[in-house]
Amino acid sequence: MEGHMSRVFPYFLSRPANLLAEPFVATELPTKRPRFVAGDPRPWVRGTLKILENQGSPALPWSEDADFILAPWPNPGKECQDLCRLLAGVDSSTPVALYERDFPVLPNTVIQRRGEQTSSGPEVSDSLSRFRASLRHGGKGEAEALVLLPAQRMKLILKGSFLATFQPRSKDSLQSRRYLHHLLDHQRSLSVLARVDQELSDSQHHRDNPEERVLALAPHFDDEVLLLGAELAQAVESECPMRLLWLTDGGKEGEKRRTEGARAAKILGVSETACLNAPESNIRAHGKWTQDLRQHLEEFKPTRILMPWWLDNHVDHFELTRVLRAAWPTGFPSCTLSLTGFWTPLPFGANVPVHAKLEEALRQHESQLTSLDYVASFAGLNAWYGGSSERPSSRTWDVPAKDYFAAFKESGSGLRRYRNP
Repeated sequence: MEGHMSRVFPYFLSRPANLLAEPFVATELPTKRPRFVAGDPRPWVRGTLKILENQGSPALPWSEDADFILAPWPNPGKECQDLCRLLAGVDSSTPVALYERDFPVLPNTVIQRRGEQTSSGPEVSDSLSRFRASLRHGGKGEAEALVLLPAQRMKLILKGSFLATFQPRSKDSLQSRRYLHHLLDHQRSLSVLARVDQELSDSQHHRDNPEERVLALAPHFDDEVLLLGAELAQAVESECPMRLLWLTDGGKEGEKRRTEGARAAKILGVSETACLNAPESNIRAHGKWTQDLRQHLEEFKPTRILMPWWLDNHVDHFELTRVLRAAWPTGFPSCTLSLTGFWTPLPFGANVPVHAKLEEALRQHESQLTSLDYVASFAGLNAWYGGSSERPSSRTWDVPAKDYFAAFKESGSGLRRYRNP
């Protein structure tokens, strides 16, 4: 990747309430001559294509008269380089919309999908669009996630250049300062983690510890299901020692959410649980919760830790990596991090079958199901992970802790700091 990979100084952003990127719902797109590149978009963004057709401007294969470019978020390497070369040859203000195919996006735009299907029936992206409905108000229906930026800005993002964050627009814009910084971190992180994944594949890293001890770190009450449920169910079946820790206190509904979490854990078969009581949506790397987590690490001595990756699009999910890094005891033995994602799906890792009891466990979180249809989103994501196997699955990526923390530092994401509004 071109561009400077590592930040030198901490940078400060206003603290989001929860999601790092709150996408806008679009009903029209700024184009008369949309053109697509890097493959047929129909299996992935039928809702977007329908909007273009309704505007009288159907998307056609690439030609130089394009005033709007539609493409998948590129794989690192040649695909990314090819797209950057194309963007360098168009007007800098040309809108570019990148959609999800092989890699997840950090969207600033979502498009409603209204049940459009191809003549051959449902596509693989149908399950992804059901999951992405969680990004729409109320979480109903289906949705497609896009990154929509001018060509020059998009090219700089893909190159990992800090110049991509220069001259942001207003905070309510698709090009707000906070969004651009998060998107740049997202792209840099994907590039670093893709390299780590390749290195792990080359070294044939596998689980082979017959005396496994599993520590599960759930940022919130409900993440023990949404993020960690499949792995927890497997650990219960293997009868290995395990412990579940919730990081945050549940906020204003803390007592109710603790009760819901306890019911869900019981259904999953997890008996050893505790809460670190960090303030929800207001976590710092250093606090009493950090000291308590260090004590759990030293006392329980896990060989494997279940947790979300830092790219999961939620401020508390991101902060968990910083808290764990700060809590890591000096000289702590080798440990594997089993990473998962909900708000941002994992492009790496291995599938883990989803146990039927996970939906029952998720439904215990009644306080969270009133605003978003988490059950439908959870089912959609698991169906997408399952893919052609048609078996709902979660996905977990196993990374040695030292490699993960090194990648976090290299990406520059660890220098991000949040100010309270």
